[in-house]
Amino acid sequence: MNTQLPYRPLNRTYTRPPAPQTPLAPCRFFAQGFCARGDSCHFAHEASAASSQIKPKSKAPYVPQLDAPKERTTSPCLFFAKGSCMYGAKCVFSHSQTDAKADATESQDVDSMDQAIQDDWKRNFGGSFAEFEEGAAITKVTLPSDFSAVRLTRLPPGSTAETVADMLRKFSDSILPGDVRIFPGTELSGSSAEVKVEDPMFARTVCKELNRQQSPTTITAVSIPIPSPRGSNIHRVDCKKVLCSWHRPTRSASLKFGSELIANQVHGLFANGAYKVNGKRVRVVEPQIQGSPSNHVPGTWTLVMQDLPPETQIKDIERAIPPHHKPTSVRATKASYDTDPEVAVAIVKSMLTKIGPLEWWEASASSTRKRFKAQSRFLDEKDASEAAKSLNQKQLPFSDTTKLTVQHITLAKFKVSTRIHDALRQQFDVEKTAWASQNIYFVAYPPQQGYRVLKLEGDNSQLIADAKKSLEKIIAGEVLRKNGKDLWHSSLERNGEEFQWLRKLQQARNVVILRDKRRSQLRLFGPKASHDHIADEIETFLKDSGLGSGHHVFKLTPEEFRWACQGGYRALVARIGKTKVNFDIIPTPKRIVVGGSAADISVAAAIISSRRVDELPTLPRTSTEDCSACWTEAEDPVRTSCGHVYCADCFTNLCQAEGSSATAFRLSCVGDGNRCGRLFPLDELHILLSSTALEDLLEASFNSHVRQHPSDFQYCPTPDCGQLYRPAAEGSEGVTFTCNSCLVTICTACHVVHPGMTCAEHQDNASGGYKAFAEAKERLGIKDCPKCKTSIEKTEGCNHMACGGCNAHICWVCLDTFDSSRECYAHLQEKHGGCFDHEILDD
Repeated sequence: MNTQLPYRPLNRTYTRPPAPQTPLAPCRFFAQGFCARGDSCHFAHEASAASSQIKPKSKAPYVPQLDAPKERTTSPCLFFAKGSCMYGAKCVFSHSQTDAKADATESQDVDSMDQAIQDDWKRNFGGSFAEFEEGAAITKVTLPSDFSAVRLTRLPPGSTAETVADMLRKFSDSILPGDVRIFPGTELSGSSAEVKVEDPMFARTVCKELNRQQSPTTITAVSIPIPSPRGSNIHRVDCKKVLCSWHRPTRSASLKFGSELIANQVHGLFANGAYKVNGKRVRVVEPQIQGSPSNHVPGTWTLVMQDLPPETQIKDIERAIPPHHKPTSVRATKASYDTDPEVAVAIVKSMLTKIGPLEWWEASASSTRKRFKAQSRFLDEKDASEAAKSLNQKQLPFSDTTKLTVQHITLAKFKVSTRIHDALRQQFDVEKTAWASQNIYFVAYPPQQGYRVLKLEGDNSQLIADAKKSLEKIIAGEVLRKNGKDLWHSSLERNGEEFQWLRKLQQARNVVILRDKRRSQLRLFGPKASHDHIADEIETFLKDSGLGSGHHVFKLTPEEFRWACQGGYRALVARIGKTKVNFDIIPTPKRIVVGGSAADISVAAAIISSRRVDELPTLPRTSTEDCSACWTEAEDPVRTSCGHVYCADCFTNLCQAEGSSATAFRLSCVGDGNRCGRLFPLDELHILLSSTALEDLLEASFNSHVRQHPSDFQYCPTPDCGQLYRPAAEGSEGVTFTCNSCLVTICTACHVVHPGMTCAEHQDNASGGYKAFAEAKERLGIKDCPKCKTSIEKTEGCNHMACGGCNAHICWVCLDTFDSSRECYAHLQEKHGGCFDHEILDD
């Protein structure tokens, strides 16, 4: 164990040697400012002599001479935060005290690859693989049943992904080198490969053909489970990282002394740092007696120096000890190994890549640590686990005495807004202390684009999972409630007087309060102790403000929306007041929300219905800094790459609203009065949204896609299961699907469980119950959607119905389906003589 041994004074007394009669030579250690002998030193401690005549033999550390920077960067200086920046006023990084204090929870040794959030924009939802493109739209959804995979062993020497793909193309024309993963092997076993192809029969065919004629040299094939897509490691537990470390090469030295007193004095001076070798403290072991001393034969005391850098020479050790403490001899061992550091790093990396491919690898460049350190992330979790099991404490090939340490690291990362992070800093600090006691490392990386990445890391996956739950609860905030009811009023949907009061409350209490307009909730982020008090303040304000005034939502027709964009909204604001009107162009239909007296609402209704602006006062055109969604001054503004500005909340609401749209999910900009229409690139959404909001957006897009493609996907019928399967084509015989989650066996044709029976036998057996159920539905006027089988009840109105499950447009008379309402109405007119069941006659 590399522990620093403390200096322990001997339990004996000794007298100071008599002062020499000859003039004292100047003390060179005093001249350098670190003589440990003080008044007992045998050499002169004269400042003038030391400064004028004595020069230290060893050169002082080189410090670059920098001119004072013309301006500092905004990035804080990590060394200043630790109190050890040697450049002072000439440092090009920020020496702000607030920076040093603010970054107390941040890493002092930022892992650049860990901070980066890699994403291939593929996700695993409901047991399926979803791929996304710009606008968070789905490009492809595949199921495990669409694929098959094999592992090939005993491949020929020099095999590559290209050669393996070429060999297998006789079984599948669609195979590409990217479908092949090569695993390097040994001279005896040869390399192996895993191949995944979008063809459910591929693995069966390959195994049958390759295993037909077996010999010790032929390639073997076995079917394996389908590997999952990489996806993102943000907002979820990641178990693909490993930390590697190994000792740097060292040597030891033995110092012989003829005096026990001097040996112990030298030991103490090295132990407390008064004596150093090449300017660095060294580790020393207490002197040991060699031989048996007697009155005639003095003993020899040996002092051992350990963990010396390999470049340390005997003369360096001798130079560190003044003449009155000189040992009788100094001997040094050879270095533990002499492999170049870059070569050693490459060898360790190759040991990992033999287990599986790496996503990234990063080695520490620090030369002051006693161990080399490197970190890497495997593409597959199982490879990371195998690396820790098989390589930990394994002897390195370039050293007989050095072993490799490999830790399997579990981490979880989150992305939160800087505002929310700052409001929750106190809670983070409390949890950080508790996590540290469990060997869990917490870091908040420096802000980027208004967001911060938070990371939990440790070698115990269960503790990390528990810490992740705690962190998720903190960053979710707390919904403000009183007496079991959410604190909310419809006036908070507008950026009116109530909202302005809420903003002042946030500033006064140093908290963040977000409005969740979709759920009609207020969500608080800040110190726990303040939550109840703030809830009381808001409740009192809502009661005392007389919010009994009216609140009306005007849903706009396309013509009214165009009128509002072309000056009508500004005219309405000029007439009624900015704090009473809110323009919301996120939902469909678009809407104007008016809050105020009955007279205000009546005036608004008259203005909107007339759609005239020439006789009304108007406001100047909106500022470029106004929100593109609510047309008011943007709060916590977010600017898109197309140049439009949103409130942070409005942008999040825009992403949430798209999931309820009846059309294909494509998130586009509503700037310039909804005329922009530019699809948001995925990388931009990654920058503008928190990790929670981004994952919710992708899942909403996936759910929308599944709803609109009922012939391609069905959910497992088990309640709350959520797994998908692919239904049999209409008219074809179903196959059995066993759910990986709940293990229920389902027929893909009739979508029910009937083990041991055909679909016809099951329907015949259940006909009595089905008949009664069908009669009840007919009596109640309930019909099933022809596409997704969602039950629909029609109580009044025309015979055009829209399915709430798949958004299909349905003719209620004949149950034909259409892609748009226009097509459905044309069909009703042509085939059924109108939209209603009977003509409405005049009296």
